[in-house]
Amino acid sequence: MSAVPTRRRTGPPPKGDRKEIMVRLPRHHVQYFANQAASTGLSAGDYVGYRAAICEGLPIPAEVFWHAPRLILLYEDPEQRREIIATMPENVIKKFWQHVPEVAELLPAMPGELQPAG
Repeated sequence: MSAVPTRRRTGPPPKGDRKEIMVRLPRHHVQYFANQAASTGLSAGDYVGYRAAICEGLPIPAEVFWHAPRLILLYEDPEQRREIIATMPENVIKKFWQHVPEVAELLPAMPGELQPAG
């Protein structure tokens, strides 16, 4: 009897345990949400869902920030951004450094990175 081969998943890590729901929007809002979603690197459905979660004070999984680091910009308060960044693993912090220059002053230094003299 031969062993069943195990398959390793390739590609980016999953966004976490999710459930699909249908949402209907006013027709004149659809393009707005599509534009906002594009600016964060999310699908329109993900954008609406995560925006609703933020409005309700629900946490966004770190895996989502890895896929769409610009999602941090939906938090308008810099202190709130700082609190969220403090909970992120190093791989997500690297994504913030690479893709979200707007929050650079809130990010911790990466190991081996030179600090500005001053």
